[in-house]
Amino acid sequence: MKKSLLFLFGSLVFAGSLSAQTIFLTEDFEGGSIPASWTATPATGGFAVGTNAAASSTYFAPSAHTKFAYVNDDAVQSASNGNTRLSTPVINLSTATSVVLKYDSYFLHGSNNNISEAADIMTSIDGGVTWTSAGIVTPGIWLANSIDLSTQLAGQANAAISFRYNDGGEWEYGFCIDNVVVMSPPPIGVALVDVTPVAYTQPSVGAVTSNITLGGTFTNLGGNHITTIAVKYTDGSSTFTQNINSINIGPYQSYTFTHPTPYTIPSVGGHPIKMWVELSGDPVNTDDTLSTVVNGAAFTPTHNVTFEEATGTWCGWCVRGIVYMDSIDEVYPNTTSVIAVHNSDPMANTIYDTGMGTLIAGYPSTVVNGNFVSDPQDAFTDYNNTINDFGMADITPTVTYNWNTRVASVNVSTHFAAELAGDFRLACVFTEDYVHGTTATFAQHNYYSYTSQNIPLYGQGVDYQAAPLDIPAVQMWYKFVARTILGGFNGMTGSLPAVIPVNSTQVYTFNYTVPITSNPNNMHVIVMLINNNNGDRIVMNSKEASSVVGANAVVNPTVSLGSVSVYPNPFNTTTTVEMSLVSSDNVTIEMFDMTGKLVSSENKGTLAAGQHLISLDGSNLADGMYFVKITAGTSVVTQKVSIAH
Repeated sequence: MKKSLLFLFGSLVFAGSLSAQTIFLTEDFEGGSIPASWTATPATGGFAVGTNAAASSTYFAPSAHTKFAYVNDDAVQSASNGNTRLSTPVINLSTATSVVLKYDSYFLHGSNNNISEAADIMTSIDGGVTWTSAGIVTPGIWLANSIDLSTQLAGQANAAISFRYNDGGEWEYGFCIDNVVVMSPPPIGVALVDVTPVAYTQPSVGAVTSNITLGGTFTNLGGNHITTIAVKYTDGSSTFTQNINSINIGPYQSYTFTHPTPYTIPSVGGHPIKMWVELSGDPVNTDDTLSTVVNGAAFTPTHNVTFEEATGTWCGWCVRGIVYMDSIDEVYPNTTSVIAVHNSDPMANTIYDTGMGTLIAGYPSTVVNGNFVSDPQDAFTDYNNTINDFGMADITPTVTYNWNTRVASVNVSTHFAAELAGDFRLACVFTEDYVHGTTATFAQHNYYSYTSQNIPLYGQGVDYQAAPLDIPAVQMWYKFVARTILGGFNGMTGSLPAVIPVNSTQVYTFNYTVPITSNPNNMHVIVMLINNNNGDRIVMNSKEASSVVGANAVVNPTVSLGSVSVYPNPFNTTTTVEMSLVSSDNVTIEMFDMTGKLVSSENKGTLAAGQHLISLDGSNLADGMYFVKITAGTSVVTQKVSIAH
């Protein structure tokens, strides 16, 4: 069976207190079974009540929502839910001048064999004898919904409401409902439920004299439709008014607006903004106002786009992640931070992998700037769309590596261009290039093998279309591999103060003991500035240190090899290996092709401590990618090179 999902939307939350409403019915299904006064049709095999564990099957797994009513069409694996309903008891609405149904729903609107499942709301005015459809259920994952049923049910003494699911005669997914409320709201009411930009986020910051666009969302809490409303904001000295006309917002429906008058930032620092709505006749004004802060920046930081790639050697489609992450790093090496977070293979880091699992829906995926999930093939579009985001601060990581203890100390100096307040954190990631293994778990599964795909099929010099379905481990050298994320997925608590003044510099130090299985010469450090307010995990900026081993390395006499570079790269016939020896030792230089075959080897004998330049001849080798392996005693460094005659 092949089933597909047509729509997936994020959740929508409606504000407003139920205390001012006339409540005719409320049901949260916490009793654990179909309420005695409700009717399930059919009586068995249709709707049931339970937790998400009880409601789940192979292809239908609702997320947690305490106890709720559900029908699971996937579990029965047959076309048995053609007209499955869950109906309320008869409700006397003879005194109601308006009727609103509120409920939470989990409905994927999936399809199988080109037949889509459906869910709708039905009403009856004769106690459930006859039914009429009143509207479809919006697809989404636990959406908070409302529907105006005034036309159908207001003034009716024998009203009833039914939730209907139809699998269309195919094996589909299912439908869940919770927190059902039938109410009659007051005629007039409104609440401002959102204001944009949110304080201390990137859209709220700009240069002095630049303009910031303000906006928000209001929800109609009354039974009457809103056709006109005033939206105002002030910075304490001037007030700006927008009259929104010619709208038709029904009960518990929301409207998102942009104020036509942008705010011009007058000076460096924070500027509190108060926004409110005015609706004639609204009896409650305490929910009409929200505030935010607009910030004038002292300077413009350099912004890096952060790509965290969810990948795994078992994942055949993850080849395109290898290709696009290698490409984006090659094209924009100074303004990208690329991290490969492996799953279920020898390179997986449990903390990082678990964190990524809370954000992504499948492999491969990229998490762009901390919380936006995309496909690796969209990397260049994502880069162009976000590179001009305000970076908030310049980050300067300085790495000191001790060869004796294998401890890397990362001193992070963060210079803030704007005032910040709230939960902001630093995280420190260590990545490693040219990770190589010989066991089968290092072999890369490759769904692009011998197929025609509309993407570049070269990454790190490998033609994946010509490569086999399982690329042997000996041919794979993995880049950007996440070895650790110090501070955790959401960053280190307390690494930054709760209030950060504009133009201030904050200093924090991370320490990491490099495992003996990792090569510090091939490792990099990436420091991320994370906005963790409300647990949103937005990476506002990042900065990559060139390498773990460098000018600040503490010499260990038992470790011979220090820094290594190969240039020019790519090269035509010859290139130069420049290396520093921290102690005298025997040096061997080897070259391998992409299959792992040794193509050249030179034993340079014992070389003295200090800098050495060694010429490497590739004139007799075919064009393509190779690996240069430099061995000094027990120290080993591997570099990727390209030959183009």
